[in-house]
Amino acid sequence: MLDLGWQELLVIGALALIVVGPKDLPSLLRTLGQYAGKIRGMAREFQRTMDDAARESDLANLKEIKDIGNDIRKATKFDFEEQGKKAAESLMNPPKPADPLAEFEKVKKEPEPEKEDKVSSTPEVVAEASVPNQKTPVAAAEPAEDSPKA
Repeated sequence: MLDLGWQELLVIGALALIVVGPKDLPSLLRTLGQYAGKIRGMAREFQRTMDDAARESDLANLKEIKDIGNDIRKATKFDFEEQGKKAAESLMNPPKPADPLAEFEKVKKEPEPEKEDKVSSTPEVVAEASVPNQKTPVAAAEPAEDSPKA
């Protein structure tokens, strides 16, 4: 973690001996050991909490996957006995065919909706419908016979 070698530890120990002194060095080391133990304990507790949360999450996911698996099994379960009974019943009591004359009478009685041709196919109406507020010329004006020819 800190990647300290024996040389670095020797230098730190020599500095601690000089700064603190030989009389108080053992109590200092004991206090540092206690703090290191507390830090390790907190790290262990944190790791355990994270593992528990991951385990609970996995259990919830496993329960969800199990429920999905049960739903798929129920949806794909094919009851051969029940289906056989239904098939035998439909063979014994076939449905009555529809009366084609009754269907024809129904269609015959319904009035056909009338369609109104709202849009004329003449070019003037189409031009008016496509460009609003613009007058379209009906026919090109021919030159008057009275006008002088050049």
